[in-house]
Amino acid sequence: MENEKLPTRMGTVAYRTTGRHASFQRFCELFEINLEKPFDKDSRISAECSAHIFKFQIFAILYEQDYYRKKSPQEIAAFLGRKTDNVLGILQKIRPNYFINGVYTPKENHNLRYLSSFEVDKHLGGNYDFLSYK
Repeated sequence: MENEKLPTRMGTVAYRTTGRHASFQRFCELFEINLEKPFDKDSRISAECSAHIFKFQIFAILYEQDYYRKKSPQEIAAFLGRKTDNVLGILQKIRPNYFINGVYTPKENHNLRYLSSFEVDKHLGGNYDFLSYK
């Protein structure tokens, strides 16, 4: 049996891609990577699935870094090449707690930290089908 055909521990894939199990789970859910297993670090995933994920390892690392970085709607818009008004519209839907009376109000401690710019882009119609695995 060749090593490439052996199933891989989910924890190993998570560590090599995003560095954190919870981040790996969010990444898979957002980009529709169906592991057909519960998110348990000791679960085994197929060699084909892990190979698919490893193809996009650099993208997963960018996702992880962006998710934990403090950012403003203007920075997200510039990063994505989108209009700030469009980003604000999506943020109002997915993070309404950042808005008071319809006006964006940054949080002092963690301004849009724990939100991926890629999630915003996906809501704006960004195509990430290349990542999906079903």
